[in-house]
Amino acid sequence: MKKIRIYTHNSPDIDAVASVWFFLRFILRKSINEVEIIFKPANWDGEEMRENDVALDISAGGRGVKGDQKGSKVGSAFMSLFKKAELGHFEKKSLSSLAYFIEEHDSKGISSWRYLRIDERNKLSFYTFAGLMTILHSYQITNSEYDTCLKIFEILDNYLQMLVVEKRNFEEANKNVEVFGKVALVKNAKTRINNNLFNQGFKLVVYVDDNNIGVLSRDGNPRADNYMVKEIVLKSGENLGDGDNWFAHPSGRLFCRGSRKSPVLTPSKVDPKKLAEAASIYLSRLERGED
Repeated sequence: MKKIRIYTHNSPDIDAVASVWFFLRFILRKSINEVEIIFKPANWDGEEMRENDVALDISAGGRGVKGDQKGSKVGSAFMSLFKKAELGHFEKKSLSSLAYFIEEHDSKGISSWRYLRIDERNKLSFYTFAGLMTILHSYQITNSEYDTCLKIFEILDNYLQMLVVEKRNFEEANKNVEVFGKVALVKNAKTRINNNLFNQGFKLVVYVDDNNIGVLSRDGNPRADNYMVKEIVLKSGENLGDGDNWFAHPSGRLFCRGSRKSPVLTPSKVDPKKLAEAASIYLSRLERGED
């Protein structure tokens, strides 16, 4: 049985490589060993294509998959594939930012990156991705265009796996958030959701992470170590200071007994719900101008 042939253009750019990867993984659902990847000049007419062959990010005499044309600008082949593919919930959410990034890069170039409406972590990942493509091409680090594709495919596989796990954990953590007015209580979340909670309008976040427990404030206003929170800690019999005691960051952004950077080995006596309730009462008093 003849292998399906996937054509793209010589010196493949981000759109070409990512489109081949996406087509393999989510449309054909085959491994790279089950297909043949062939590189052609951008003006190739597609004459050699068989019935089941596909051409990505190359016109191939009108038989290829290209992006949507809007005036003088042509979008990405990746976005065209992404819109038509049947993806799982987490795959679709994880790849949407990548599709948007490639669309912007392909149609507007590098100058548009600063305006991308995606979170900073994804933006940094995509900058790195684009930079790696440039390095591989400019310095001829790989032996062939095929080897370049293999390297990028591996990076995209790992990146997707990371995002899917992260988003699954994120949604699970969001389901388990307890709300106390403008204070959120999060217990043993497998991924960090603090920024998302602050974006939702919460002023303080109380976290429990194994033996670690603490209060977070986005910018120290209101302070995480406010007097009502401290009172709960002291009433429990625990102390402020060094060692396994409660630590207060000078900025007011963190008040904790243990964190992921500096975990503690024993559990706290403090009831996290009482901590959240005290924090919520403190915020109410602030709003009324009583503190």
